Amino acid sequence: MFRKYFLLLLLQLGCIYHIYAQPYCDVRTFSLRDGLAANIISGIGQTGDGLMWLGTWSGLCYYDGYRFTTFRSMPGLGDMLTSNRIYTLHTNYRNDVWVTTYDRRLYLFDTERCAYVNINRLIASSIRQSVRFHRIISLSDGHT
Repeated sequence: MFRKYFLLLLLQLGCIYHIYAQPYCDVRTFSLRDGLAANIISGIGQTGDGLMWLGTWSGLCYYDGYRFTTFRSMPGLGDMLTSNRIYTLHTNYRNDVWVTTYDRRLYLFDTERCAYVNINRLIASSIRQSVRFHRIISLSDGHT
């Protein structure tokens, strides 16, 4: 009889310990009201400086823990995106962000200059034909 109560007590203590051992998770949902450029996110990445980068259907955003900043193509700003709809996103070890747009054009977002570099145009001028990109891959030697 004593053994039965002792096992029941151990079981109850084990359940209480298990309940207190659960980690706390703060789940937050962001929307347009919070500054996100669009509610549809096509890619997420984090750079070494801790910024979260999000490819959306309305531009490239980063979240610094407090607010969103969006980078879109604007007329007159040099290398313009052919589409603000980001298809894929990839961050590299230099804290730069590689993106392909919805029409499969490749761009490098230089985070130091806060400007897009039209990689598609550079490659097309050297091989003399248009190229469409579907995936971005980083190699172990640091090249993307």
